[in-house]
Amino acid sequence: MTMLVGGGLLVVAVLALVVTFRGGDRGESAAFGLGVLEGTDGRPRTHRLSSASARDVHRLLADTLENRINANRRQGLALSLERAGSNMKPGEWLVLTLAFGVAAFLAVTALVGPSLGFVAGGFGVLANHLRLSRQIHRREAAFSAQLSESLQLMSGSLRAGLSLAQTMHNLVTDSPSPSSEEFRRVMTETRLGRDITEALYALAERMHSDDFAWVVGAVDINRTTGGDLAVILDRVSDTIRQRERLRGQVRALSAEGRLSGVVVGLLPPGVFGFVYLTNRPYLTPFFETGRGRLLLGMAVALLVTGGLWLRKLSRPTS
Repeated sequence: MTMLVGGGLLVVAVLALVVTFRGGDRGESAAFGLGVLEGTDGRPRTHRLSSASARDVHRLLADTLENRINANRRQGLALSLERAGSNMKPGEWLVLTLAFGVAAFLAVTALVGPSLGFVAGGFGVLANHLRLSRQIHRREAAFSAQLSESLQLMSGSLRAGLSLAQTMHNLVTDSPSPSSEEFRRVMTETRLGRDITEALYALAERMHSDDFAWVVGAVDINRTTGGDLAVILDRVSDTIRQRERLRGQVRALSAEGRLSGVVVGLLPPGVFGFVYLTNRPYLTPFFETGRGRLLLGMAVALLVTGGLWLRKLSRPTS
């Protein structure tokens, strides 16, 4: 295991150097690669690359990968990380994705061989993407589940005579995560000069919450026409509570289908792994012949396609 981890770190370091030497400022990369830097007295002094810490290599690789992707991709990835509640930069997330792929490649190569190592590396990269998507989905679901309580807190604060800005402050201090974090960002944006309605609409879009978009619409109409905003929020809160109850019923009814999809998806790899451990020569043609590799690749592709299809069918919609 120690040799495996060491090999993974070595591969990541080599990839960092290769990417660095191929792009960016050629002079700076070459100087860093040759270990030649300029001293305070103007004379060149040597600096061994081997003395660079792992943190320096990580930062170098993260900056290089972040600069290599286009602006739209970088902004989209930054927004996804922000929606997931992560403090990582796009380059750092790309380094983590690369580490997932390298670790999967080395593990499968050590156990089976290089024939499936690259396939496992691709699945390692895909696993990190799925992990990010799951984090985003969990955070959005948590925000939606807390929305009814947040509206009740807003309504109570408005009835007590507080302003909308003071109500937002109460939401920041009394709401759990992620609602407190999102409303804190709204307050920060309004202090920097952004209109509170625009900041709230941005929050609804960032969290993909149609329910909260209704709330922001009610707040916007109230600011324009006047009226009792607390009563409007109570009615919207009741509607959202009913919708959340309906979503819970749909999730309960679709639980069996989702569990069946997980079992059907994990059964073939489980049987394959069991046969490989108990009767390895029986599966040798899959790895040593071209036709066997082709059939194995087709089986993996069909399994992934079927799993995604079952997940789409059994996933409850909002």
